[in-house]
Amino acid sequence: MRGILLVVLFAACATGGCGSAPAPSPTEVQTEEVKTDAGAVDLSRAARFARLHEAWQVERQRYSASSSTAAYWQGPNGRAIIAMGKEALPFLFEELKKGDHFYVWPIARITGVALPPGQGGGEQERRAQWLEWWKEHRDDPEWTADGR
Repeated sequence: MRGILLVVLFAACATGGCGSAPAPSPTEVQTEEVKTDAGAVDLSRAARFARLHEAWQVERQRYSASSSTAAYWQGPNGRAIIAMGKEALPFLFEELKKGDHFYVWPIARITGVALPPGQGGGEQERRAQWLEWWKEHRDDPEWTADGR
């Protein structure tokens, strides 16, 4: 019964019956852009990251007893963010700027870059190294999702 109800609701929404505006067709995908320090980013990419990131924030609580930063990214939402690859980098760096060092691990995983060892400053020193790296490389086509 639930499956039938969902199909009926979906069909009603698809024909414009769920609100004042009709649902967009598959060819009317939004192309609006969001500005980050790396330039314009496709809104659908931003929306996907935002959805996964919100779910990851809840998911990571399951790993709070772990001393391994990598463990926090092993759940399905963490893995999905990493699977976004270069598309996720501008958003991960935006989060890293806010001060949470947990974003260092997926950034290193996605880029494959091995930064030189720090001077013993720990996680926050590593965070600062990555932010400096991003300043130098954010406009490099190798690190942009669309190669521009």
